[in-house]
Amino acid sequence: MATKRTAQQQSSDPAAQEMLIRAEELGIGTAFSRADEMAPCNIGGAGMCCKQCGMGPCRLTKEGQTGVCGATIDTIQARNLIRAIAAGAAAHS
Repeated sequence: MATKRTAQQQSSDPAAQEMLIRAEELGIGTAFSRADEMAPCNIGGAGMCCKQCGMGPCRLTKEGQTGVCGATIDTIQARNLIRAIAAGAAAHS
């Protein structure tokens, strides 16, 4: 489990910080508190998890492994990077 971040670490906006503190006092979960409670996936965090098609998700853990479609770790990481770049570009256009 990740360490709990303070309201100042979660947001630089004073109003948001105030609301995060109030939410914690009332026991209301926020996106920040849920993210702090979630344990990250080591495979996905390393970019070795492929969710591009309905046959997966494929989780590759060692060199030489391939997903159902035949993609290697390098291919999956490249696909994930390109999708993230495209999503970021689309969100800012």
